[in-house]
Amino acid sequence: MNKEKVIEEKRKFIRLNTSVDVIYSILKQPEEKLTAQTKNISAGGICIIAHEKLDIHTLLVISIYFPGEALPIICEGRVVWTKSFQIGKEAAHYDVGVEFTKIGQEDRKKIDQYVFSYIK
Repeated sequence: MNKEKVIEEKRKFIRLNTSVDVIYSILKQPEEKLTAQTKNISAGGICIIAHEKLDIHTLLVISIYFPGEALPIICEGRVVWTKSFQIGKEAAHYDVGVEFTKIGQEDRKKIDQYVFSYIK
């Protein structure tokens, strides 16, 4: 498993640096499914590593696949920031900060439990 680290900041939710599989689509284009990995996750949102640029305020439908879980967490989120980066001669990648806008309480609780399981 990738190295995980909890980031403690003055935020509403504690974030965990971890790589988890994600499939997302732009809300207005649900037929186009894109894959990504998380860079970090909290009960309030995620940072994903995307291969395409996403504009701020873009609404996404996101499926988050935690290891060992049969079903993904499905929620909606809004892009709140992006930052491009490049590794060697590869095409640009993007760190994309996404704030959850629609997520079930049980799913938010599952994310919290996942994050807190690494604090112990």
